[in-house]
Amino acid sequence: MSGAAGNDRTRGTHLLARNWDWAALGDAIVVDVGGGIGAQSKTLARTFPRLNFIIQDRPDTLCRATVEDLPPDVGSRIHFLVHDMYTPQPQLNAAVYLIRRVMMDKSDAECVKILRCLRPALKRGAHVLVQDPYLPKSGVSPVWQERTLRNLDLQILALHPVNAREPEAWPAIFEQAGPGFEFKGVKLVPNTDMSIAEAVWRGE
Repeated sequence: MSGAAGNDRTRGTHLLARNWDWAALGDAIVVDVGGGIGAQSKTLARTFPRLNFIIQDRPDTLCRATVEDLPPDVGSRIHFLVHDMYTPQPQLNAAVYLIRRVMMDKSDAECVKILRCLRPALKRGAHVLVQDPYLPKSGVSPVWQERTLRNLDLQILALHPVNAREPEAWPAIFEQAGPGFEFKGVKLVPNTDMSIAEAVWRGE
């Protein structure tokens, strides 16, 4: 799974809750692919009481996961499932498949493989959200922020042979994952390093 999957990845969980229309889903299932021990899903579950969450990751990560820190009405809507994201997705008919801070240390070919593994489970209209850091173009962000983001990019590059992707990279990655994905665009959250790439499954 993701090199980041073994930790809680609490950084910026509130940003995703605020910057996508989760409430519009109504009663729905969200699959948190490579979701670690569930930091993001816990944040979303607290905020959106009609959503249920399935957090997927490796067994050595999920053995540390717990919902004991949550109120019963929140914890009862969170479930854990051991799953290797490079194998076909077992959870059918979810409204959203969320891949958060996972693709950031993957090659394009690995990203394509992960997306292809979702295809057997996707129902028409399902959303695929990829939330990753991005590197803004030079001069767009305040100097202090650009310095911070470029330092982060160098840290990632030191550990993995990839750079932070620019938003323009995502349409091609979804296209390579095969027909059926309608790419909706990339949202860049102001004053952060967060991008949300979104596609909707329209079927083959």
